[in-house]
Amino acid sequence: MSLSLPSSAADPDSWACVTAYKAASSYVGALLGTLLRARGVPQIDLAGEAYKQGVDEATFCIENQDLVGTPGYYFGPFRDSYIKDMPSLRNARVVLHVRDPRDCLVSHHYSVAYSHEIPPTGPIRDDLMHRRQVYLNQGVDQSSLTDCGDFHRIFAALRDLARSHGGLYVSRYEDMVADFGGWLDRLCSFVRCDRLDAVKEALKHQTSFAVRENPLNHMRQVTPGDYRRKLTQQTQRALTEQLSDVLEYFGYSRE
Repeated sequence: MSLSLPSSAADPDSWACVTAYKAASSYVGALLGTLLRARGVPQIDLAGEAYKQGVDEATFCIENQDLVGTPGYYFGPFRDSYIKDMPSLRNARVVLHVRDPRDCLVSHHYSVAYSHEIPPTGPIRDDLMHRRQVYLNQGVDQSSLTDCGDFHRIFAALRDLARSHGGLYVSRYEDMVADFGGWLDRLCSFVRCDRLDAVKEALKHQTSFAVRENPLNHMRQVTPGDYRRKLTQQTQRALTEQLSDVLEYFGYSRE
């Protein structure tokens, strides 16, 4: 099913956000939407549209990828390894947002097991309900090991895009949490929103990363390095070995 685009203010560029599950992808995607919308650039969330229609996200995004690259629009966030099959992303200026994949794996376990929104009906609901019971039964160590291959594919696709794209900005979750103001200023500079002082100040005022951990909350906790607190040493070593190439590329410690 194809999509039509709403009207847009003149902008010489197309914009996109690529990221990973559980890297604060929804938050960063929406924040970029707020910034770009303030200067007349609307957000087109292909992945979100696929979810609303109850269709396969990868198929839908790949089939509609010709829209990406249309000047004056912001597309995303895209969170999965299917971005490797979206060459149209090279026609957009891209914000690539990452988090330590080991923390993503831990957060993914708690999201599926406790807090991820469950649709009211349909095959997606059935799949999520089944996965929730599986994750509750097997625990965070086993689910992290099981899902490591999927997350490696996602981060490898992000790495490969970063290597081949000439108009790309890498954002890191850890920098966002440690120094939100500085992180936001750098991001705004890339997307040409650095003069939107009122919008930037509102975002800074509204944002807090002081979260008391609760596995039932979608934002369960925000402190980097959660994998060290939740996983056994054996699991940590196994994940680090399997993810070593992408950890090194994005500057994450293997210690």
